[in-house]
Amino acid sequence: MIRKIYLRMMLLLALPVVSQGKTTTLSVPTIFPHYGSGAAVIFPGANHSRIIGKASFVYINGVLTPMDSASYSYSFGRGGQLSTDDMDDAFVNFDESITYLYDAGVGNYAAKQKRFQSFNASGKAQKYTFQGWNGIAGTWEDSLRYIYAYNNDQTRLEESRLETHLDNMWVLRANYINSYDANLNLIKTSILNYEWNFTYDASNRVVQRIEKQRFFQSGAFTSWAFKSRYSFNYASNGQLASYVREIYENNAWVNQEKVEFTYGLGNVSSMSISKWQSGSWANDSKHVFSYDGNNNKLSDETQTWDAASSGYVKASRLLWSYNSFSQPLSYKSETWNEVSGSWTVTDEDFLNRYHYQNYVPTGVDEASALSALVLFPQPAINNLQFNTGDLKSSTAALEVMDMSGRVLLRSVTEAGSGSIDVSAYPAGTYLLRFTSGEESVVRKFLVTH
Repeated sequence: MIRKIYLRMMLLLALPVVSQGKTTTLSVPTIFPHYGSGAAVIFPGANHSRIIGKASFVYINGVLTPMDSASYSYSFGRGGQLSTDDMDDAFVNFDESITYLYDAGVGNYAAKQKRFQSFNASGKAQKYTFQGWNGIAGTWEDSLRYIYAYNNDQTRLEESRLETHLDNMWVLRANYINSYDANLNLIKTSILNYEWNFTYDASNRVVQRIEKQRFFQSGAFTSWAFKSRYSFNYASNGQLASYVREIYENNAWVNQEKVEFTYGLGNVSSMSISKWQSGSWANDSKHVFSYDGNNNKLSDETQTWDAASSGYVKASRLLWSYNSFSQPLSYKSETWNEVSGSWTVTDEDFLNRYHYQNYVPTGVDEASALSALVLFPQPAINNLQFNTGDLKSSTAALEVMDMSGRVLLRSVTEAGSGSIDVSAYPAGTYLLRFTSGEESVVRKFLVTH
């Protein structure tokens, strides 16, 4: 409600929506206000792209109204991608990002927040700092930061320190400590008053997450008390079938919510949510997803349970569009109008647009011999075939990873043709990285059964 009241105070100004087509370009549309014509540097032969701008709008009385905009800048060879699950930039390895809030009073954008990151020699984030703009002093002021520490071989994040800036000094607010098992699975994250505990099955799939909490009273901490529990169930092919969320009340676990999944071609096609009511599960809502031929999510339609008709009815949906590198160009919401029987926009529906630039990643040259790497068939059922073409080196290292980045296979192969047994992999999307000398390339492939 606060957001809606604030937005109604803004000038009802609709900026032109400029289509970026299916490829990234050097020119910057007018809806990205923080770039000159030379902002994006195109490196000849590059086949990588990274986000450099985001513009957010909301609809007010059917009018597209600016909200905020963000810019991203990088040191040479660094990049990163948005997560299409939540459109978050947590995996974007920018050096600096500035967020600007639209000021309706002057009809322009004003600086609001700056974020910057530093990285170690292995490319891992070492520090993530937030600053706020002091309009009176005309300066950026520190507000909070995260400091990360890893084990010696950089495979595990062991500690995350959250600090806030008060009275010209950094003050520790929380220290997140991570613990792992022998398979490098995260088994516990803890701070002084909260714990997240994870257990896994023989296939290294998380089967339970338990959260605990304690309080500081009378100069000492109380004993740990259960707070919530998530239990995960998998189908015979390894796909997540469902999970149940419970809370701990009166010395017993009490059901709260159940989420069930269905799949098609390795992608989640629906997610059904039930609530615990009067001793049984009751239908609550459902998400229905669609994808394009590259397994990019195109839509997420929310449906709510209608007791009168004993069925689900449309409520709202999220829509994505992509460029030729499968990066989101737009992300918007729409609301179902039961009267007209069509999708429309209402107050607080939104539209985000994104702009990218091509770049050459450090140590990766798509014009190199590895750019000839071919994977087939797509999708793979039992075996994935590959052909590396001619390499400068006679061998190459290969890694198979799931979409979370977890390494499933490491091996060394000779240049030329080969195959990988994927029959034991759950249906879904995976990444294959080949490294030969100083060159490296990553390809996406799909497994289905």
